[in-house]
Amino acid sequence: MNRRKKGRKIYTRRARNHRIFSMYHPLRTAAGTVAMLLVLAVIGFVGYHVVGPVITRMRAEEKNPTQTPDPFFSQTQEISAAENGTETTTTVSLTTTTTTATSATTVSLTEPETTALPASRFGEGVTVAYLAGADAVADLDAAEETAERLFAEGYRAMVLPLKETGGKLNYASGNEKALGCGASDPDYLTLREIRNAAGRHHITCIAMMSTLEDHIYPNTYMDGSYSFKEGKTRWLDNKANKGGKPWLNPFTDAARNYLSAIAGEISEGGIAPIICTDTRFPKFFDSDSERLGKRIEDPERRREALTDTLNDITDAAPEACGMFDLYAAVKGQEEAFVPDDLKMKAVCFRIDVRDFTEPFKANGQRFDPTALEFADKVKLLAKAADTAADGKKVYPCIVRNGLSDAELETVVSLFRESGHDLILVTDEPDKNQSQSETDETASADDEN
Repeated sequence: MNRRKKGRKIYTRRARNHRIFSMYHPLRTAAGTVAMLLVLAVIGFVGYHVVGPVITRMRAEEKNPTQTPDPFFSQTQEISAAENGTETTTTVSLTTTTTTATSATTVSLTEPETTALPASRFGEGVTVAYLAGADAVADLDAAEETAERLFAEGYRAMVLPLKETGGKLNYASGNEKALGCGASDPDYLTLREIRNAAGRHHITCIAMMSTLEDHIYPNTYMDGSYSFKEGKTRWLDNKANKGGKPWLNPFTDAARNYLSAIAGEISEGGIAPIICTDTRFPKFFDSDSERLGKRIEDPERRREALTDTLNDITDAAPEACGMFDLYAAVKGQEEAFVPDDLKMKAVCFRIDVRDFTEPFKANGQRFDPTALEFADKVKLLAKAADTAADGKKVYPCIVRNGLSDAELETVVSLFRESGHDLILVTDEPDKNQSQSETDETASADDEN
């Protein structure tokens, strides 16, 4: 019997196993559905916890933008706030929120917080400034320490002698004349450094600037000094071997231009107002009129030279004001104090309550402080200062010597009630018009 040969046996997968890879297989459909639900859950979680807060924050920013604090203190805003009694500082803080379910840490911005500054012991509605010494601007540490101390004592501004009696500038000036005569040095603090150092402790800077009692500039430049022998010899206020010094001459354009340039520089540096002191003549001797000219004896020409000096300074720095002693002014001893001739919008009166023991007149009006109690006497002096200023704004400069803390606070309170929003306080007893007295009666020249 013939047997048929069999071919090679081929094994294949069963049809049902083959269908598991079909896109329509039930298992694959179920896996796709689960994956899609997981993706939607992740998107929902991210949208709720990330996108939602971002959109909410963006809408809040549109309505109320976050104010970023200036890294440096703005003295213009601070003095305005101090006068209105609303001193505040704004800070932005970060908070950390930990979500335990996801062990994730997120950082979010909080709304700006407003923190009120401690109230001054002098009350609201007034800025009280203390007259600091030259050591306050010796370096940054000294400036910050002085500002911090004064703020703790209740002051909200400090008056800095940026141009001292004698002519030295206590800041780094860019004026060529000041650098040329050695009045300033590039290593000194800049006006911005001084302002910012004080501002970090919420203290505003006010400038004090000596004018004509300058011995540095005229010692180098003949054009701004008193001179004779056709401008070849300097006039000194004493013999050279007795320490005689030259002075700025207000009859010269050079002297007035120099003072105006310094005042303009200080004003542009952001420090104001500028209190101008020492606007007076030196003590001349009998023989000086023959060598310097008769104008140094002419009352009218002397007053004109002094007021022209202050007016030129005001043209360069509108915030400038002259400082005068109230007692000397009502006695007619302040030559530069001629309100009608001054362009200045304000005057600063040095007031020592102890000086006023007898009746006096201010702008033709009689005032009698005798037999008055302390508070009533202060009220009278406040009115007398305003009357003498003849319509100009008054910055009282109160001499603290002889006053207790309680009496000083009373003085400030009463002047504030009379409408004065900037009050200066000084521990210096010397009057602005004080002059160096010598035993010599002859002036010195190069031949001496």
